[in-house]
Amino acid sequence: MLFTGVTSRQGKQASSGFTIWELMVVLVILAILIAAALPNLRPSMRREQLTAASLGIVNWLERARNQAVKDMETCQLSISADDASDASLAITSGSPGCRELTMFNINDQENTATDISLTLSDSSDSEFSFSPRGSVSRHQEMELTMEGSPTTRCIKVVFPVGLVRSGIKRDAACSYEKELKY
Repeated sequence: MLFTGVTSRQGKQASSGFTIWELMVVLVILAILIAAALPNLRPSMRREQLTAASLGIVNWLERARNQAVKDMETCQLSISADDASDASLAITSGSPGCRELTMFNINDQENTATDISLTLSDSSDSEFSFSPRGSVSRHQEMELTMEGSPTTRCIKVVFPVGLVRSGIKRDAACSYEKELKY
């Protein structure tokens, strides 16, 4: 008798892939490694966010200085650092120049944490101006800090030339020599 449609059963062929158990073990090991590495990434992530905010302020100050030189008009700036969560830099209403620049609010910047605080040094004024030659009448220095960040960033407008420098606070003093090195 001939059975149609029935084939003889041969032994199981060996599979060439991974079993579900092997894949699960690999996923568990990866999860453990990621959980161990995650706390170490947080301080460096916070440091990078602080650096980005610092560079944003430096760029804004340099644009204000360049605008004063370009237009040959004084740019009067105001730094609001009263409320740490709402620190900002702006052109004062009575400023003859730099009308095109918009206010720079630190916490409104993209990819920036909201817990960055800005403090002015004791010798700095909350209002100062760039002359038509780009100079300032005295040093202006500010510090940026962030909860969870291992570093403090410093920004300085150098008297008399008005150059804007970025640095890191080391040993209770701001260092502007190797500004972007950690």
